[in-house]
Amino acid sequence: MIITPVALRTFLAAQTPLTAITGDRLWAAATNPPAGYKPAMGPGIAFNGRGGSLGYENVIVTESTQFKCYAANALATLELYGVLVDVLHDRSGGAVRHAELESTGYVLQEPETGWFFALTYFSILYGSGLGRQ
Repeated sequence: MIITPVALRTFLAAQTPLTAITGDRLWAAATNPPAGYKPAMGPGIAFNGRGGSLGYENVIVTESTQFKCYAANALATLELYGVLVDVLHDRSGGAVRHAELESTGYVLQEPETGWFFALTYFSILYGSGLGRQ
């Protein structure tokens, strides 16, 4: 069975327009940045699956994924969100068979730190590694 956060991070890390902004700050299976991160270090994206299902004779996993795009200010979070949409919506590659924006991004602030982030969700279809391939 595929490990979806690993597959998604591999896909995102290959997207030059995104990594030109985030560097290696793509945090898989995470709902928040790692300990020690501060927005002054540069923009980053924490993402984590919210659950999904197997379909098409167990060949496809469909999963809803939450993305939190962190940056120094509200507008910068929306710019990062826009690049994420550009590289992920209606795209495919590797184990990612198709991705579709579920919810447009909106800006929030972390209550404990005051950090800005843009919150969005995608529905992502993966090759499962099961069933008839």
